[in-house]
Amino acid sequence: MSKKKDEDDILGEIKQRFRLSFDHVDADYQEMVDDLTFLKGGSQWPSDVKTQRDADGRPCLEINKLPVFADQVIGDIRQNEPAIKIKPVDSKADPKTAEILTGLIRNIEVQNDAEVAYDTAVEGAIQAGLGAWRIGTHYTDDDRFEQDIEIKRIKNPFTVYWDPSSEAWDKSDARFCFVT
Repeated sequence: MSKKKDEDDILGEIKQRFRLSFDHVDADYQEMVDDLTFLKGGSQWPSDVKTQRDADGRPCLEINKLPVFADQVIGDIRQNEPAIKIKPVDSKADPKTAEILTGLIRNIEVQNDAEVAYDTAVEGAIQAGLGAWRIGTHYTDDDRFEQDIEIKRIKNPFTVYWDPSSEAWDKSDARFCFVT
């Protein structure tokens, strides 16, 4: 089989998987956008009702109490910042090794400003029900084979499209994911 044919097959599979992922979440994402709009203080009246009330000269009051509650939950989470901690769970696990691994992970979090990624994901989850961050690696230098782990924020969670056949709540069983 030619290289061009292989590339076309791979691209076809990517396009098919993206279409499946997009179709699977499109309606949910539209509702989440509506939730965000409602939270931010717009469109709290259905458009036809608002138009009729405006035509009749009646007021359309909007007393939006949601941001206060959302900010309170976000603030509580920022006060008790989530962090990864390794715990030895059986008789064969070494507490000292767990402590060292926790320290290494903490160093990775500090080096990457993981707190920003976590906070952005929490805000998205509270405001619209969706938050995400990215974990990956990059080479330390062009001439070395060493890699560093990186934790990056995803500013807009609506750019993430998961494998629709994934069933785990944390998507750990997903076979693929797109970040557009």
